[in-house]
Amino acid sequence: MNIEPLLNAPMILKVHIATAVVAVIVGATQLISKKGTKFHFYRGWFWVVLMTIVAITAVFLPERHQSTYILTTTLTVWLVIGLPLGIWAIKRGNIMLHRAFMLGLYAGGLIIALAFTLTPGRLLYKIFF
Repeated sequence: MNIEPLLNAPMILKVHIATAVVAVIVGATQLISKKGTKFHFYRGWFWVVLMTIVAITAVFLPERHQSTYILTTTLTVWLVIGLPLGIWAIKRGNIMLHRAFMLGLYAGGLIIALAFTLTPGRLLYKIFF
């Protein structure tokens, strides 16, 4: 593992990666914890804020790779659309729709995006491989 590429990366990229890592951890704890509690509510809002930062910083990332550009842009658009819809669903009392949106955002917006960032030439690939 070589963290030098991360240390030399632009600040926006550092913020993007740090926020995404925290969002993965917070999201995982959210998914396995008891639902409907105040703690779930507040942790959920914290996760939404983290995901919003991930989406905003993704738009301004300096390094774009042709091979994954369309996919990562699609995931960013999915975050921008899915987060408000997930919130809207729970405010309407539609727990199943809320769950579907949030699971989809977690899986697509974080886990699948992580797989894209581990492709050759990308920063995380340089760090781990």
